[in-house]
Amino acid sequence: MYKRENICPKCNLKIHTSRQKHFDSCDGSGPRRRKPKLGYNPWNKGLTKENDKRIKNHAQSLQEKYKNGELIASFKGKHHTKEAKEKLSKRTNFGIVRRSKNEIYFAELCIKHFKKVLINKQMFNGWDADVIIEDIKTAVLWNGKWHYEKIMEKHSLKQVQNRDKIKIKEITNANYMPYIIKDMGRYNKEFVEKEFEKFIKMAS
Repeated sequence: MYKRENICPKCNLKIHTSRQKHFDSCDGSGPRRRKPKLGYNPWNKGLTKENDKRIKNHAQSLQEKYKNGELIASFKGKHHTKEAKEKLSKRTNFGIVRRSKNEIYFAELCIKHFKKVLINKQMFNGWDADVIIEDIKTAVLWNGKWHYEKIMEKHSLKQVQNRDKIKIKEITNANYMPYIIKDMGRYNKEFVEKEFEKFIKMAS
């Protein structure tokens, strides 16, 4: 049997409750859940980067993070390039952020010191390296603790270490030297700088 849909003549929306209950509460503007909260006044309402310095600075900061790969746009995956998809897949592993602050700082030091530095470039038979220094044909692998310890139940340490072995082999096959940095802690500027000094001594 066909069930007739009830449309409210006040707000022109389908009635999901009883007709009488809806008519008694409807003022023509629709259900209460669709109405804005009383007293809510967002600080940035009507402001843009053209008329507010705070928004302009925030926009520039976000733009820079997207540019250097620290952030990746969250739109649908089908719109990503192959390289962007690879970066996105390597940003997290079971909730673990893969590109740490330590790694980012190390990359910045390398960019200042060397002429040509690539970040997370997929160029070793489908595999990437965290920092690639073209000047000395070296691929740096910044390995966090999930490369050495089981972090979560779904985290397969054996799988991660097998992938590392394959990656090192492909880097070597491409006539680049793999250089591994073991990072077991949190952000530590001094640790990164010491590792960078050791790397420079090795490269010289």
